[in-house]
Amino acid sequence: MEPYANLAEKLVERKLLSDEEMERVVKLQVEQRAPFTRLIVELGLLSEDDLLPVLRDYFNIPLYSLKDEPLTPVPVELDSSIAEFLRSACMVPVKMDGRDLVVATNNPFEMSRLHALELAAGVKIKPVLAKEKEITARIEALFGAAVAPDGAPASSAREIEGAVDEEDVAHLRDMASEVPVIRMVNQLLVRAMESRASDVHIEPFENQLKVRYRIDGILHEVEPPPRELKAAVVSRL
Repeated sequence: MEPYANLAEKLVERKLLSDEEMERVVKLQVEQRAPFTRLIVELGLLSEDDLLPVLRDYFNIPLYSLKDEPLTPVPVELDSSIAEFLRSACMVPVKMDGRDLVVATNNPFEMSRLHALELAAGVKIKPVLAKEKEITARIEALFGAAVAPDGAPASSAREIEGAVDEEDVAHLRDMASEVPVIRMVNQLLVRAMESRASDVHIEPFENQLKVRYRIDGILHEVEPPPRELKAAVVSRL
């Protein structure tokens, strides 16, 4: 069953969408592999104002207005190339809440991306919901505007400190897609299953990754990937 199937049923049960409209969304989602929630909004079936409260109740995640949150520097140290990842995932760090990093997203189905950001930030993430336009505006305010496809800056913000180095991002994507990296990540997960581990902890440090399996409640450190593949492994995850 697709991860959004239960939500789709609830939207139909609440008569927010008809059976025919939902079938149309599901068909397009399969064809385009686009985010399920984004398709609903882009097709004009529901506004984001109507959809976000449904997601709030479904996932039990708070709904935030980023306009009401003061703009502060990213509260944890992140590599500058993270901005492109945040744009593609439509999520942005907001503030620290105790030891947790509050991250706004408009697509809580993307838990794997939230987990990847958690690994990169080195802190536990507390997701909240927010509007896509507010998330995008906050990313641009923090990291600078996106770079246009022809390489020209989308605005003068390209020169702002922390703007994305597109070549580095592309290189990281290429590395993460290479067979050795894919095989290495798969091996880490297979070994965890063979060891009957309940959790896999992958912690990025400056010069290495630390990998630990939780077995019978105890964390056991295992051999990590090579240091030079640290960024590619984190990107793959």
